[in-house]
Amino acid sequence: MLPQPAQKRRFGGKRSKTGCRTCRIRRIKCDETPEKCRNCSSTGRLCDGYEVYRLPVAAKRGRDLSLSLSTPVNTHVRWAVTSDQRRCFKFFCDRTITDALGYYDSQLWEQFMFQMANLEPAVCHAAIALGAAHQEVVLQGINLPGDGAKRRGVWYFYALEESARAFELLRRRNPQDPQMRQVTLLCCLLFVYLSLLQRDYNTAFRHLQAGLRVFQESGSGRCGSLNGSSLGGAGMDLHLVAAFAQLEIQSTHFNPRGCSQLGADSAPRKHILLSNDRDRDLLGQSVDDLHLALQPLDSAIYQFFHRWGTASAEAMVAHDSDFQATQTNLLSEVYHATHSLDDFCALKHATLSPKHKRGVDLLRLHLMTYSVGLRMSMVAHLQPAQAQAFTADHAAILSLARTIIAQFPDRPTVMVDSGVILPLRVVADSCPDLHVRWQAIQELRAWPHYEGVRDTVLASTFSAARWRLELRARIRAELCSVFGDEGTGVGKESFERMVNEELRERMRVLTARDGDEEGFCQADAELSKILASAPLGDWSCARHLGRRIE
Repeated sequence: MLPQPAQKRRFGGKRSKTGCRTCRIRRIKCDETPEKCRNCSSTGRLCDGYEVYRLPVAAKRGRDLSLSLSTPVNTHVRWAVTSDQRRCFKFFCDRTITDALGYYDSQLWEQFMFQMANLEPAVCHAAIALGAAHQEVVLQGINLPGDGAKRRGVWYFYALEESARAFELLRRRNPQDPQMRQVTLLCCLLFVYLSLLQRDYNTAFRHLQAGLRVFQESGSGRCGSLNGSSLGGAGMDLHLVAAFAQLEIQSTHFNPRGCSQLGADSAPRKHILLSNDRDRDLLGQSVDDLHLALQPLDSAIYQFFHRWGTASAEAMVAHDSDFQATQTNLLSEVYHATHSLDDFCALKHATLSPKHKRGVDLLRLHLMTYSVGLRMSMVAHLQPAQAQAFTADHAAILSLARTIIAQFPDRPTVMVDSGVILPLRVVADSCPDLHVRWQAIQELRAWPHYEGVRDTVLASTFSAARWRLELRARIRAELCSVFGDEGTGVGKESFERMVNEELRERMRVLTARDGDEEGFCQADAELSKILASAPLGDWSCARHLGRRIE
């Protein structure tokens, strides 16, 4: 009888999942000695310590999100060494980048971000941190400000742990390294979105300011040049400029002070005039080029409305002619931009992809929103009859926004470009028809997601509270006309009871076709929590709403 061959021994055994980072990289079993393991110390290796937080076991996903990217990428990078890091980096590549590209294409997100994560460990760990925070949003939903401390779990702390690694790697870098500037800017950008997802707005705006300072120190001198191409360098620098300029524009109305939060000492920007000879050149460009070309106009309009909305009555009177001239000029440029977009569509619409057609619709939606806002602001103290003339414009904005939303079968959760939130918020806050406003609020609630600094949870909460306040004010005015000021004819308590009863009945009628009025009671509780949290209670929009409640 022949002897049986000896079985081959499997080396390595089960891969360590709880040991120190060094042993896990070496794929050997760690003895897990506190502080530093003997495997490392006995062989003279540096023990990189133990991970404080481990992520829960991943559930199987139903769809391959990487198919959404136009350029397939290899999600394996040498800096993501643990299974949790690889998992979060893969999610960043498959889902976060896909979401970021939801409205428009971007070489920054689709190509450059992944390339730099392969080359630079700081960028890789910052991307892992954002991937972890994004995955928490997908799994648990978008939390309200004030709820974050209660809901902080392993995903939150794991993201902080990875972002701390990225910070430490940045600190160790040689400041004279020619790549340091781009690495710092990319990390700042990723940290901004990480902090926004974690509802840490103070930190988010500090990172944004840090990125803008890098541009200033590199020769631009002013934040104002962010909206032009005066900043030299490689093409990717221009994409970084555009990304930070967009965040600065989006942050305009989230300002605790009455001036520009970012680059407060810089001169006002002069935006691109789309009515000059460059119109013909724009027709030969892409939808993404048109989107970037409109950024300066976006910035000028945001700054105007911030100034107009926070000015005192005395300032409005003193600077009335200046406001009127600015309104007229901006409205003229919106009209010229709309005509340029019409010409572009006439020439190229048939050749555009579905995504680029949606991008054209989105540009048109924003121009429609700007037009309505500027025209309404030109009429001081709108009377009800004057306001009713704008109902059709608001309904058209709502209709186009719904068309755009319907084109997302798999709805993203974290987008970087401004999309439907601003137009829906304008309809929800300023349409004379309260039922149309309620429909816009419902659209915001139906798709929880971020668009840069904005998110639908905050937007719908503020709009629902404002809706209810204005309905109450209308009812109070109607009853005062019957029972006298403050209900002197029936007594104060009876009058307030009548107002509340009529409010409940009107809400039931107005919301019955689209939902239930209970959402407004929930919105009141949510708003109180938001106004009590910092720094949201200091935002100009929150202060204005808080004064109305008081």
